[in-house]
Amino acid sequence: MSSPGSYRIESLRRDNYDTWKLQAQAILTRNGLWNYVSGKTLRPTTEGSELEKWDQEDLNAKSELILIISPDELKQIKLEKWDQEDLNAKSELILIISPDELKQIKNCKTSKDVWDTLSKNFESKGPARKATLLKQLILHKMKDSDDVRDHLNKFSDTVDKLSEMNVVINEDLLSIMMLYSLPPFFETFRIAIESRDQLPSPENLKIKILEESEARSKTKTSTVEGAFFSRNYKGARRTTSSSNDQYKQNSKQKCGKCFKYGHATKFCRSRDHKTKEETLKIEESLSMSLGSTNTFSWCLDSGCSSHMCSKRDEFLSLKEENKGFLKLASTDGTAEIEGSGDVRIKQALKNSTHTRATTRGAPYWWDENAETRRKCVEARRKFTRAARRKGDDNAEATIKKQEYRELKKSVSKQIAEVKKRSWATLCQELENDIWRRGGEGGY
Repeated sequence: MSSPGSYRIESLRRDNYDTWKLQAQAILTRNGLWNYVSGKTLRPTTEGSELEKWDQEDLNAKSELILIISPDELKQIKLEKWDQEDLNAKSELILIISPDELKQIKNCKTSKDVWDTLSKNFESKGPARKATLLKQLILHKMKDSDDVRDHLNKFSDTVDKLSEMNVVINEDLLSIMMLYSLPPFFETFRIAIESRDQLPSPENLKIKILEESEARSKTKTSTVEGAFFSRNYKGARRTTSSSNDQYKQNSKQKCGKCFKYGHATKFCRSRDHKTKEETLKIEESLSMSLGSTNTFSWCLDSGCSSHMCSKRDEFLSLKEENKGFLKLASTDGTAEIEGSGDVRIKQALKNSTHTRATTRGAPYWWDENAETRRKCVEARRKFTRAARRKGDDNAEATIKKQEYRELKKSVSKQIAEVKKRSWATLCQELENDIWRRGGEGGY
């Protein structure tokens, strides 16, 4: 008989009975004690011919002893032999059970009693146990970080436990539950399996899932290796480039672009480092060379607030006080404003030339009350912040609300006045516009 220490078996706990049961049965079978535990070899009784039940090996070993003992003594030897073997089997079981679980078998007399008690406590076959296993089978989902093989083993163990309880589940249903227990990154694989005319069996599906997982792992590994190779390869290229640069610096070649020694024209870096200003100058020169000379003419637009004039001698009067800068729409540059005043414009109407002096200055009512509107918005923000503060008596919110209402009324009143004044000014200017008068007169 082998000693218990020669077997590396985990002691029985509350959560490993299924695996412990298989290992314990293997140990007892190897030691020739499983028949006593399973109940196949029963304890001998005093009835019947005990010599007929005696093992042939024992008969050969003890033939001389049998000839000199009485039948009663032979029966007693048979009973003692069975008791000893059963005690050995019981000892084997006790030695592979966790100390926390020994209290469950302290009243057991035989090894079969120990085995049956453990099976009853850990392997319940009632409705509650069936419901728990079915719920575990349906709701158990694999996480992205879990191992696929461990997940499938747990799934198969649950199915086996249900089979031992005579709960048979359709194979197609098992395959579907196995597919939908996988994480989202198996979505493509799941669609491919579902598109088949016939679903594979659970065992075949398990093999395909493992193959798919291994293929994904290899792809991920090759991608990482490729990334490392690419980084190292770029480093090697930089090293080679540095050595080539050193060689070019020592050469006596003259560049045809920058006229410097040390490199050829095709290796010249000056063309790759043009500043933004140089690029703009090139584009400007190109557009000027391709463009034609523009004639000086006016394009009147009654919707403009003001017009630009680049000739000083066209002004009838010029005030140089309002200086500033005007941002140009065609480029990123700006133009300096020298002043503002009246300009004499020649307009052609019905083959006749009319001259008018005009300054377009239509008021924009939205700009006139900008400061009042800004104060109103600020008051609204202060009121909103005060209203968010919790308290039984929020007096600050009440004050801010009143200030906001007063400013709002003031803004509404001011907008109405400014719009009325601006509208009157615009109507008067349109009334005097030569284009509206249809060329009846000129300025």
